[in-house]
Amino acid sequence: MPNKDLDRSKERSFLYIMIFTLIYGLTLLLWPLIAFAMGMSLAAPTPPEYEVASRLEGALLMTYPISVIAALIAGWVSYHARRYTFPYWIMQLPLLWIAAWILVIYLGEALSDVPFLR
Repeated sequence: MPNKDLDRSKERSFLYIMIFTLIYGLTLLLWPLIAFAMGMSLAAPTPPEYEVASRLEGALLMTYPISVIAALIAGWVSYHARRYTFPYWIMQLPLLWIAAWILVIYLGEALSDVPFLR
C-alpha cells in the first residue's frame, strides 16, 4: 500500500521545483540585458559615498546566475534522491541575492562608512 503522505509530498515538491525552475529560468534569460545595463551604469562616475555600494551591487549582480544554477541543481538532485523537503529551502537561495541587492541599494551610503568594505 503506497504512502499517501509521501506521494503528496512528492507531488508538491515537484510542482514547487517546476515553478521556481520556470521563474529562475526567466530571470536567467533577462540577466544578460540587466547585466549589460548595470555594467554601463557602474562604469559611470559615482560619488565617493556610493563607491562601496556600487562595487557590491556589481558583485551581487554578476554572481546571481551562480546562485540560480546551484539552487536548481541542488533542488533537482535532492528531489531525485527522494528528499522532498530540502528543495523548499534550497530554492530560496537566489532570493537571498535579490534581498542583498535591495539592501545594498537602500544602505549604499551607510556601507561606505564601514572601514573593512573599502
